Amino acid sequence: MKKPSKVIFKIERFANNYKKLGSVLYYLYKLLKSSYFRIFVNFLFTFVFAFQMQLTDFKTYNIYEKEFYQDKLHILVTFVFIIIYNWVTIMIDNYQEYKGRRVKCLREVINREAVINQTISRKLNNITKSVCVKAVQIPTKADFSTLSYQDIASLVCHNIYDAIKISTEKDTHQVSLMHRFKEKKTGREYIKMISYGNANQISPSIFDKHFYLDSDLNYYHVKIFNEQQNEIYILKNAGEIKKEFVYGKKCTEKNIEQYIAIPVFCENEGTVSLLQIEISETQLLGGTTEEIREFVKPFMAYVHILMVNYYRDELFNVLIKKFDILKKSKDRRKSYLEGMSKYEQHYGENNSSIAPRD
Repeated sequence: MKKPSKVIFKIERFANNYKKLGSVLYYLYKLLKSSYFRIFVNFLFTFVFAFQMQLTDFKTYNIYEKEFYQDKLHILVTFVFIIIYNWVTIMIDNYQEYKGRRVKCLREVINREAVINQTISRKLNNITKSVCVKAVQIPTKADFSTLSYQDIASLVCHNIYDAIKISTEKDTHQVSLMHRFKEKKTGREYIKMISYGNANQISPSIFDKHFYLDSDLNYYHVKIFNEQQNEIYILKNAGEIKKEFVYGKKCTEKNIEQYIAIPVFCENEGTVSLLQIEISETQLLGGTTEEIREFVKPFMAYVHILMVNYYRDELFNVLIKKFDILKKSKDRRKSYLEGMSKYEQHYGENNSSIAPRD
C-alpha cells in the first residue's frame, strides 16, 4: 500500500466521530471513485487549461523577467488543483485496492471458520458417541485423543495462511503458533512452536525448540509472553523487527519485512499461546500500523476458537485424570474382592482347630 492510505484512515475516524460531516465525505468519496466523474473532471481540466493558455501572453516578456509571471497566476492555481485532484484519486485507488483485499480475506476467514467449527463439532460428536456406547466402561485417554489443542492450532495456522494467500495472491508469508508449557521436574515455563502453515510445508528451524520465559529474554515472542498483554503486536517493517530482536540478537539470516503477533489470552492464565504471522514481502498487508491492524482483525475469530479449545483441552485433561483415578480405584476394588473371594473359599481348610464341627 502507498502512504496516502494513512490519510484515508484518519479521515475515516474523523467521519465516524462527526456523522453529518461524515455523510458528506462519504458521498464525496463515492463521487471521486466513479470513473465517469473522473473522465468529466479530466476533460474539464483540459478545456480550462487550454483556454487559459490561449488568454495568456507569452510574447511580450521573457521568462526571466518578473512581468512574465504577473498574468499567469490562474494557470498556477489550475495546475495546483490538478496535482491535488490526482493525488486524491491515487489515494482513493490505493484504499480501494486495500479494501478489496481486506473484504476478500474476510470472506475467506468466515468460510474457513465455519469449516473449522464443523470439524470440531463432528469430532466432539464422535467422542461423545464413543463414550456413550461404552457406558459400562470407564473412559480412558484414548477416547479423547481424536481431538487435541495442537490439532486445532494446525487447522488455524493453515487456514490463516490460505486466507492471506488467496486475498493477496502471494505466498511469501508463514503462520505459526507458540504455546506455553511447564517442566514437571523444575517448574520452569517455556514456549515452543507446536504448529505452522507456510508455502512449502517444511518445518521451520525453530519448530519444537524450547524458549524459556526466565532466560531467553532476547526473543520478542518471549517478551510478549512475559508482558501478559491482550493486544495485537505489529512490526510493520524490517527496521522495527531488527530493533526488537524478534529472532534474537545473534540472528542475522531472517529476511522478514513484517511481523504480527496475536496473543491467545485466557482469563486467570494470561497468554497461553501466540499466533504469529511473518511476511517476507514489503507492505503485503499494508504500509501503516492502522492498515495492518484492520487487515488482521478478522483473524481474532480464530483466536477465539483457540481460546475456547484451550479450555476444552484443559477440561478433557481434568476428565482423563478423574476417570484414571476412578479406573484405578475400581481395579483395586476388583482385585481386593477377587482376593477376598479366594480367601473365603479356602478359609478353615488349614485351620481345623477353629473349624466348626458337625
